[in-house]
Amino acid sequence: MNNARGFQTLPRHLRRRAASHNIKRIPMRLRARTVSENKKSQVKRKTSNSKETSSTSPNGSKKRTSVMNRKHRRKPKTLLEEYTRRQNGKRWLPTHIWHTKRMKMANKWGIMIAQTPNDKSHRAIYRSMNRAIIHDTSYFRTLELKGSVTSISLLLRKLTLSELKLDHPYYLNGSMTIPMIFYENQNIQKCIGPVLGVWGPSIKNSATPVDQKIGSDKLKSFLIRIHPAAFDLVFQQMQKISKSYSKTCSVDLSDLSLDIASIDVLGLESIDVLTQIVKYQTLQNEPTSSENNTSKKIWDLLSINSNSNSIPENTVIYLDAIDPRLGFPQKLKKSNKMMKLPDNITPEPLENISANESVKSAKCIQEHYNSEQLLDENNSIWNLKFIKGLVEKKQSENDLNVRRSKMLIPGSKLPFTENDSMIPIMLIKKDASHYTGTLSTNSKKNKKKLVSGWTLVCPSGFVLDFWKSLVFIGGKAIGINEENMLAFESKLPSYPRDWPMTHAYNCHFLGEREDIKNGVLPGIYEAWVKKPKSKRINFEKFGVKSPFYPPLHLLCGLDEPAEFRKFSLLEPTKDPKASDELNKLDTKDANEPKQDLFSPWLVCFKPLSTQIQTMVTSFCPKSSLKTTFSEWVQPLAKELMHKKLFGSHPDLFSTEFETLLKHSIISVFLKPIKRGVPKPNAAISINKSCKLNDTGDILYGNLNPFCDTEIHVDSTLDSYGTKHKAQFPKQSDTVGYVIYGDYSYSESTGLAIGACSLEGLYKIWKSSAKQILQASAKFDKAVVTEINENSKDQRKALETIRLQKIYVDVTNTDGNDTRVYSLSIV
Repeated sequence: MNNARGFQTLPRHLRRRAASHNIKRIPMRLRARTVSENKKSQVKRKTSNSKETSSTSPNGSKKRTSVMNRKHRRKPKTLLEEYTRRQNGKRWLPTHIWHTKRMKMANKWGIMIAQTPNDKSHRAIYRSMNRAIIHDTSYFRTLELKGSVTSISLLLRKLTLSELKLDHPYYLNGSMTIPMIFYENQNIQKCIGPVLGVWGPSIKNSATPVDQKIGSDKLKSFLIRIHPAAFDLVFQQMQKISKSYSKTCSVDLSDLSLDIASIDVLGLESIDVLTQIVKYQTLQNEPTSSENNTSKKIWDLLSINSNSNSIPENTVIYLDAIDPRLGFPQKLKKSNKMMKLPDNITPEPLENISANESVKSAKCIQEHYNSEQLLDENNSIWNLKFIKGLVEKKQSENDLNVRRSKMLIPGSKLPFTENDSMIPIMLIKKDASHYTGTLSTNSKKNKKKLVSGWTLVCPSGFVLDFWKSLVFIGGKAIGINEENMLAFESKLPSYPRDWPMTHAYNCHFLGEREDIKNGVLPGIYEAWVKKPKSKRINFEKFGVKSPFYPPLHLLCGLDEPAEFRKFSLLEPTKDPKASDELNKLDTKDANEPKQDLFSPWLVCFKPLSTQIQTMVTSFCPKSSLKTTFSEWVQPLAKELMHKKLFGSHPDLFSTEFETLLKHSIISVFLKPIKRGVPKPNAAISINKSCKLNDTGDILYGNLNPFCDTEIHVDSTLDSYGTKHKAQFPKQSDTVGYVIYGDYSYSESTGLAIGACSLEGLYKIWKSSAKQILQASAKFDKAVVTEINENSKDQRKALETIRLQKIYVDVTNTDGNDTRVYSLSIV
């Protein structure tokens, strides 16, 4: 009873409910103790009472005022002061008040972001994909570049390795967005993350000092949408490049994050919802009619016939929308879904387009791509002065209510007048490229595109009006956790959680600042440490050294960084080779470029990922067992040297390419053969359950690698391909780790995104080749006698064997079991 108060020490039959408030009702022997306890509690109450206010007297000294009642607290002036005080050190989005009543909020990247709804959401949101899902993405940062086309293209080429022509006419008119992946100093080892860019209108009347250096080159603006986790690094790199190339690259940078907001509208009914809310009005004095405006033509077609595949990916539509409050609340009217277009429409001359009904819409989109000028400099979302003036002239809710009260029929919609606002908006067709940073080449590979939809970009002063209309029409609001879940269901990596070895990935685990513990890793580790030993998992018993994060440095033979190692059960490595490499990393001398060779790096360049997929799934029976790692990666090394992807130090790669490629990390997808749900930080190891049965078939769990038909199961495995009494694999057998894994509703089984080293994939490839060659050795004579000596095609088929699937073992950190999974390169 040491922590009990005085009145709590009384017997229960002497206790009274109000004894703590009335001293005279407590016995004399406990009264002195109770008085001292009350004095201490009063001091704490005075210091922590937030409802008490202070005002300043005419003399300048502060005086205490009485506690505010509810009537005083609900005054607009008091609410504004309270909201301003609560925003110290963080920024609120325009929809913060709406979200904070319905969702759990979190401070991420200096912004209060809706994390997850208060009710159960994952299964309900997956079911809601048949309707419309809305997500406020105003936390994305917006950066504007102003300069000549040559200067902006030069600046972007220094940050990206994309082979797209940034100054192509289809991009210059602003009809399509450009997905890119930014790198530091154009070095493939220093990935920053995916970004999205779009060209803006031409700048005719500009009085900036940039004009004097450009000459006759056309001035344009370029808009970049960046994740807040990567914005600071991108902004620093752009400033550094613009200073170093100040003579040839003169570009003005400006941050528009506070002036431009955005909302994602996903789902099958995303077009139906938007066409009822986004309406345009053609004025009498408008210079361009809807007949000449291709954006309005496309929007009119979508209002009649809506289909998620009717508009190509990354298409941009520009409209001047009517204030959505005039038609609030809008009602959903489902339109026909008869318009079907090819999945990937590439711009081509209009003469080659036929006049049938399905291609008429493609003709309209083609006109949109080929139009020379889509934007107006003086009246567009790029004109900052116009946007601020539009927000200042915005009609208040009181003015609209007065107009509604004067309507003859109650509840009727307000008509548009010349005093109402015409809001410039930008509608972007969203798809998988917004997550990967590269154009999707095979859209049929993933049939369930849960991230397909539209991104509505508008001035921040009007985003709350669009948001309320989207909610009342039936859109289901989600948080950032559900946004990551939809990407996971679509087999897409979510930034920054699934982009290992990037700066944003490290901040995601450790936090953005040292003084603020807002990372994922400290909270998980402290929750485990605070539990008694008898109530927490004994990871050392299962041989798990890093149960809270994937130790990717160990895959490359390096020691884990100190800031990560303190949240694990690892001990410092005693390998002299690893210590020598770490010493090279710590040195700050003339050999600084060599430091990058001894640090793991993520392979996210699409041509390299495709090359690695081909290397892992094909082998030659004659020479595969004798192939070393340096010989195996020769095609990849030639690809890297040809494209010069190592910034200002390409000579180092030619001498130490083997060391660099050994330290490369490749993202993979894992899917179980039968059952199993992989958990984060699970170990990926070489499949050792492959054995031959009586018929000579090769068993990966219970599947033949050459066909998908079930065959006999080995006696050491149960009917689900599970090895019981599993032990966590040794570090020498581990080839990768699971970054994130969970049950997938779209696949109706477990699914995981993992990371493997290139050397680990080489081990898997060699092990598969060895087992297949041992199994086929018994049938070599029979196969040779059946082949005709004059058949060249059959000879070539024997020279190269291609596997349909790659199989590995995955062991969770709890050590319960090991299951067989199929592996594919992201």
